[in-house]
Amino acid sequence: MLKFPPIKYRMPQNIVSKKFDYDNMVWNYKLYAFKDKNAYVAALMNAQIRFLEPHNKYNPTSKDIKSFYISFIRSFDEGKGYGLKMLKLAKNESQKQGCKGYMHLLATSIYSERKHSPHRMYRRFGFTSTDKKKLEIIDKWIQTNKKPHWILMESTPMYYHPKEKQSNYKIRLFNIFNKIKKLFT
Repeated sequence: MLKFPPIKYRMPQNIVSKKFDYDNMVWNYKLYAFKDKNAYVAALMNAQIRFLEPHNKYNPTSKDIKSFYISFIRSFDEGKGYGLKMLKLAKNESQKQGCKGYMHLLATSIYSERKHSPHRMYRRFGFTSTDKKKLEIIDKWIQTNKKPHWILMESTPMYYHPKEKQSNYKIRLFNIFNKIKKLFT
């Protein structure tokens, strides 16, 4: 269960290529690209649909699920919110493709030029992991804003299950608690 409210983002309006199929590849990945206001490609995402068996690192539930696997998200201008827009696109594509909003990925900073770790962004979006130690590190990073060493965070399997969202009253209570906490610190 998330300890903070997930961030809500608007759907990107200027998507370049929504479904570019690699016909000669076995996995049939789809490439998604997003242009910035200057018509430059700002972010790329490679994704495909996969079936997940129960009780594994991406599906801790007891049933088979169809999930939208994101093999990578690459933002060419880090820190501008393009990665978040691609996550929103992935969530919408997951619903359109019949995955009911289920997504999973392997969080890594391999595609970042500055070793910018995307784990915080994924967690704030609503992703979680079966690796509880890494989740504690990410949650502490979100609360204190002190970035951990990037090697601690490498290769974290994360998943997004839409049924694990917090109800609205928990989100409001958490926000009120944080405001009261800030008053006394």
